[in-house]
Amino acid sequence: MSSFLDLPNEILYLVVENLPRSEVQALNITCKTLHARIEPLLYASFDWTWEPNPGLPQTNEWPQKHCSLVLLLRSILEKPQLATYIRSVTLCGSKYCEHYLIDYALPTIPSAMYANELSQFVSLIRKTGVPYANSWVEDLQQGRVAAFVALLLTQTHNLTRLHLGPNFTRGREMNYHALHRDSPAVPSKSSLLGKLFHTALLGSSHHGLPKFNQLEHISMPWTTTYRDPDDLDLANTLIFFYLPALKSLSARCPNAAPIKFPWPSACPSSPIESLDLAFLREKTLCEVLKATKNLKSLRWEWQYDPDLYNPLNNRPVIELEKLAPALKPVRNTLQSLTISAVNCMSVGFYEHDELDVTGTLEKLASLNLKHLQIPLAFILGRSDDDDDYFFFDNTDDNDENLAFDHSDDDDQGFSLDHSDGNDEGRLETGIPHTVEELILTHDLGYQEGFTMYSRRILHLFHLWFEREDFTEQWPDLRSIRLKVDFREEEWVEHQVKVLESLTSSVEVRSEVEEANPCRVNLPQQSPIVDLATQDANEGSYGVGFEDEFMIQPGEESYRELPPVSRALRQSSGVGEEWPEERNNP
Repeated sequence: MSSFLDLPNEILYLVVENLPRSEVQALNITCKTLHARIEPLLYASFDWTWEPNPGLPQTNEWPQKHCSLVLLLRSILEKPQLATYIRSVTLCGSKYCEHYLIDYALPTIPSAMYANELSQFVSLIRKTGVPYANSWVEDLQQGRVAAFVALLLTQTHNLTRLHLGPNFTRGREMNYHALHRDSPAVPSKSSLLGKLFHTALLGSSHHGLPKFNQLEHISMPWTTTYRDPDDLDLANTLIFFYLPALKSLSARCPNAAPIKFPWPSACPSSPIESLDLAFLREKTLCEVLKATKNLKSLRWEWQYDPDLYNPLNNRPVIELEKLAPALKPVRNTLQSLTISAVNCMSVGFYEHDELDVTGTLEKLASLNLKHLQIPLAFILGRSDDDDDYFFFDNTDDNDENLAFDHSDDDDQGFSLDHSDGNDEGRLETGIPHTVEELILTHDLGYQEGFTMYSRRILHLFHLWFEREDFTEQWPDLRSIRLKVDFREEEWVEHQVKVLESLTSSVEVRSEVEEANPCRVNLPQQSPIVDLATQDANEGSYGVGFEDEFMIQPGEESYRELPPVSRALRQSSGVGEEWPEERNNP
């Protein structure tokens, strides 16, 4: 019988990958035979989550006893072969990006942690031959985290995956180079990492930087609570499209000037297949997509931020007529499209700016999509007339004009068949005929003019499904999911059953889920609850709500949710965190 040491690497790795990292490290140190085979696994990924010690104030002093990033660089100095094993670098953390009113920067690394290796670190930077080496060395000597991250990337020639959390991409941390210290060969406003990739991908071959020929996946998540114009440098994102093996990218991409799109060089032909972008509008999106001829999946966050002033590219208008033309460069390859919408609140304000909607999504139907997720607000548009509210939600309980026979639920019955209804904003407008999965979300549902009443949505589903050519026009549609907010919507069990009845009539599976499954713990005498309750009692919100569904001051909101909401929370595991009763002091 062969021993464990004789197993081929493929089987050995399957065993070792299921062991705790501490045990793998011990095995690597104690067994000389396995050392050469296990060491590449130990260094295959570097994951560092930077979080300050809990309970300590946020200051510019390093709160930890050591820095994992410095320790790794020290090991690479001692044994350069270790750098060739690194395939994935993940730097997480958003502690200093949680609020846009607080301007924290990552603490600098104390010089005592790298004093013995400083000269060797400086030597590595000098060997790269980059024109901004002097400023890079200066920042390294000052202990700036970005300088150490960039130094690590210069050693990772076999890197395939890179993840940078908000702490490592925000402007105050990365965009610190003064203009007079930068070479004209690289964009002066780019971050250090942006400069590094610009030089590696588009610079001359007389430098010692890796070409990142194996880098396939890049993700740089953002936070909507922290917004800073210094973070939004288009060059930092566009440079990644020149990577020769890029497959997926998730990043922020601000709007470009309307005169000329600022590609660092000739427009690339990126092999990317999955793209996740935020902040940019339709015109900039179209220019970016021109470089993605093989794109299959696109996630795009439409956003309006009144504090990022740009009258040409940041207007409070949802221009639906521009969406389909923006997607034209990828119309033959795109299979999955996910659109979300965010209306940021201006600093110091308590209300969102009102949004307008122009055009329709009619031309979107020409795409060959299999998966589509889109806000209901994009389909239904604005509804400023209160008649919509009463038309769909103030129906007599004894209404005899029912579209379906729910004899057991007469007390909750309502009509779906109103001959004098307004058919504008049809639900099927813009739905591609090749779609297999459709997801409609509650984005912007709290905004003025975008209230989405459940009965209006059911009525529009009814109009869509009763079309004689439904099966012919959407032959592949198999699933419809609604992501709504149960804190505002009356998606009680009866209405979910009506939706299931509607979709089953056309052999489509339906599902209603909560868009924001979160716990709402409001303190007693909360002014928010008092205002909501007062509005409901006065009729501002109360026409479509019953008293038993209202959140009362000092009560647990989960207990007051409709039955279907409680069932969905419990089925997803969220309900376990919600006590049925709570004793208030």
